[in-house]
Parts: sequence; structure tokens; C-alpha cells
Amino acid sequence: MLTLKHNLRFTKTYIRKYKKLTKNNKKLKKQISKTLELLSSDPRNPSLKSHKVYAKEFGLRLSSSVSADLRVIWDYDQNSQLIILILTIGTHSGKNRVYN
Repeated sequence: MLTLKHNLRFTKTYIRKYKKLTKNNKKLKKQISKTLELLSSDPRNPSLKSHKVYAKEFGLRLSSSVSADLRVIWDYDQNSQLIILILTIGTHSGKNRVYN
């Protein structure tokens, strides 16, 4: 069976927040990289715990778990189901959470 990997595209918001979150934290960079690799190969993988959420900046989107409190917010590109837009990254709880 042939499985196609999804191409990931990153927003400026994601890149900015990623840099801030991972500054001097190689372990977190590795965790995020592992999550994104899994998302690229199988967005429906149960270990991602992907589900719909209402993201503060982006409306109704999908959220996948990086760690107990860290989430990646993403969606499929409007023109291609093989492109995943990585919109933002942030916490699941607290005043700076990425979704309601």
C-alpha cells in the first residue's frame, strides 16, 4: 500500500511562537519535530489526539498534542488535502492558551 506524506507549511505566527518556546530547549524541539513528522505521515494517528477546536486567532481548526499541555493548531490547505498548514503552537491551559 502506497502512503503519501503530507507537506507541511508553516505560518509566521507558528514560526515566531516556535522560536520563543524552544529557545535553549533541545528536548522540546525534538518533541515538536516528532509530532510534526507523525502529523505529516498520518494526521489521524491516535497518539496525536487530534480534534477540532476553536483557535483564538484562526477559528475552527484541528489541534494535535505535543505534550501534556502543548498543542499544535493546524488545518488542511483549502486546495489540497496533501498540504497541512501549521498555524500556531501553544499551551492547552492558562491565560495564554491557543484555543477556548
